[in-house]
Amino acid sequence: MMLFKIDENLPTEIAEYLRSAGHDAVTVVDQGIKGFADLAVLAVCLVEGRVQVTLDTYFLDIAATRQTCIRALSCSDRSGKRPSGSSI
Repeated sequence: MMLFKIDENLPTEIAEYLRSAGHDAVTVVDQGIKGFADLAVLAVCLVEGRVQVTLDTYFLDIAATRQTCIRALSCSDRSGKRPSGSSI
């Protein structure tokens, strides 16, 4: 089982799907941290041991420029465009 936090820029159904697959998944909305700064959400993820799932490529920049390990999954390509068929 993995622990995930779904960002506000993704459908909440992603968390439901991950839970149905046996994972522990919450959304930033579930936790009342919608609208918090990216680094604040990341800090919560680090404390909870969760993988941040987001469309925000900023997390990739953090990983590339810091000497700390973060666990984030960006759901967009390098151009920053959302994959086709995605909805918010």
